[in-house]
Amino acid sequence: MRTDARLIEITVADLQADAEGVIRSLPASGEAAIVSSSGEVIAMLATAAPGPPLTAEQVAEIRQAFADAEKEDPSAWIDHDDFMRELDEDERKRDGA
Repeated sequence: MRTDARLIEITVADLQADAEGVIRSLPASGEAAIVSSSGEVIAMLATAAPGPPLTAEQVAEIRQAFADAEKEDPSAWIDHDDFMRELDEDERKRDGA
């Protein structure tokens, strides 16, 4: 895990090697990017508000979510730009623009 800037970069290999340790070592606030082996950001993590340390059950849930995500069909994922475009369109419709 690199922390040479404000944004923490976590590699997929870091998560595969020690997901629980990586998750527990995240600061209470700030952002972290999960990056592929090629350096592409594939996910962002952010803490909305500082809270108590994660429980063992919460860590287990997070680990299970990562395991489930690895089994998902990437063709079903929506592109980030398409998603943002849909949000903008929905907002414009809601605001009557």
